[in-house]
Amino acid sequence: MLIIFGLRSYVKTLAVLTLACRQGHVAAHRVVKVTRKFTLFFIPLFPVRHRYYSVCTLCGLQLPWDKESAEAAARQAAAAAPAMAPPPVDPVAPPLNTMSFFDSSDGRPPAALDPPRAAPGWYPDPAGGGYRYWDGAAWTESVHEGGGGA
Repeated sequence: MLIIFGLRSYVKTLAVLTLACRQGHVAAHRVVKVTRKFTLFFIPLFPVRHRYYSVCTLCGLQLPWDKESAEAAARQAAAAAPAMAPPPVDPVAPPLNTMSFFDSSDGRPPAALDPPRAAPGWYPDPAGGGYRYWDGAAWTESVHEGGGGA
């Protein structure tokens, strides 16, 4: 008789937060719970281990989190979800020139940050050709063909 057994990982996203990554940029991070389960004939029977991570969606950096911080982030994200503003009409924003770098001296997970906004000014038009003025929140109708700063 052949008995097939093993372990399988299951990943569950608990929250998505905007955090300063240790690689020097601000990006969305998924807070995930990875559960390893013992399987028998490919049927998961019981959990063996739970681990929590923060995964940067921009660079893929994974950092371990403790259970309490991960669950607190999930509760905080769930409470803030109904109060979130709708996405802007134009999802393309100009590039950010300065980013804050996160350095945790005590090893705790980073706190959620407000999403950064680019300063008002002339940027390459996302529609192509010329420059368009970004007022700090959205693109305006002002466009020109020359260099920045009309």
